[in-house]
Amino acid sequence: MTGTFFFNFSNTELVFHKAIENGQFREDLYYRLHVLEIEIPPLRDRKEDIKAFVLEMREKFLKGKEIGDKFWDVMFNYEWPGNVRELITVLKRAGILLESPITGDAIIKIISDLNKKSIVKIGDKAGEIWKRIETGENFWDWVWKPFMDRDIDRSVVKQILKKAYKAGFKNFKRMNNVLNINEADYHKFMSLMHQYRIDPRC
Repeated sequence: MTGTFFFNFSNTELVFHKAIENGQFREDLYYRLHVLEIEIPPLRDRKEDIKAFVLEMREKFLKGKEIGDKFWDVMFNYEWPGNVRELITVLKRAGILLESPITGDAIIKIISDLNKKSIVKIGDKAGEIWKRIETGENFWDWVWKPFMDRDIDRSVVKQILKKAYKAGFKNFKRMNNVLNINEADYHKFMSLMHQYRIDPRC
């Protein structure tokens, strides 16, 4: 197995869409090139890849340290919401911070610490943007543009959309009003939400 199986093409798609919006890339050319879309399942749906990846990258990320008690139990039972990036981050931290052998309990501690920091960061960023929306600022400028520029991630966008969906009494048109989106942009908004799989209902 090679690292080829772990590539994520979503960032490339974001770059192309941004270039099209900025007039830097022809939309018709994009669709000529975009003949076949390969969707890679999330890591939680291909846990058989985890062991091969960890063993292959053991020297690089775990600094060759031994694998201890319950390590694989944690690897296989955790859902990995951050996919391969999260797995790599956990392995790198384990390689730097932990003594050999690396146990499952120690990995749980690393995952827990990372999740706490992530929740605070996402909450702060979403809250900051939401205050702007409440003062009448535009969704496209304060949510979508930062998302396209990769200044915020899908988690932040989804938090804001969930809040807007609830504030709009679970009605998409009212939700648009909450986000200060013009009525003419309603279909564009719904299309992008579907395209990027950011559904506030789940």
